[in-house]
Amino acid sequence: MPRGRSNVPSSSTSHIKEDSSPGDAQSPNGSEVSHENAESTTMDRKKATHLRCERQRREAINNGYNELKELLPPSMTALGCKTTNAAILFRAYDYMKQLESENDTADSDLGQLQAQVLLISVIRLMSNESCVTRNWEKQ
Repeated sequence: MPRGRSNVPSSSTSHIKEDSSPGDAQSPNGSEVSHENAESTTMDRKKATHLRCERQRREAINNGYNELKELLPPSMTALGCKTTNAAILFRAYDYMKQLESENDTADSDLGQLQAQVLLISVIRLMSNESCVTRNWEKQ
C-alpha cells in the first residue's frame, strides 16, 4: 500500500447512505457523528505523533552521522563532494582501526621505555654502591 493512504476505500468512508439526508445519519442526540469525529481526531493525533517521532528519529540519526563525520581527521574525509552515510561508517571504522594500531604501538614503546628506565635505575644504584664501597675502602 502506498505511504500516506488509508486502507479504507474512498467510496466507503462512512456508513451513511448517499441518498439519505444529513439528519438520517445521526441519532437524536448526534452521538454517531460525534463518535466518528472523535475517532478521526484520535487517528489524526496518532498519525501526527507518529510522524513527529519518526522525524525526530531521522534527525537524531543524521546528527549522529554529522558528529561522527566531524570526529574524522581531514585526511579521511572526501573533499568537495557529499559523503554518504555508508562512507562515513567505513571511514570511521578504518580510523578506529588506525587508532587501535597506533595505541598498540604506543603501548609497546611505553613498555620498552619503562624497561630502559628500570635498567638505568639499576645501573645508577649499582654505580652508587660501587662509589660507596670505594669510599669505604679508602677510609
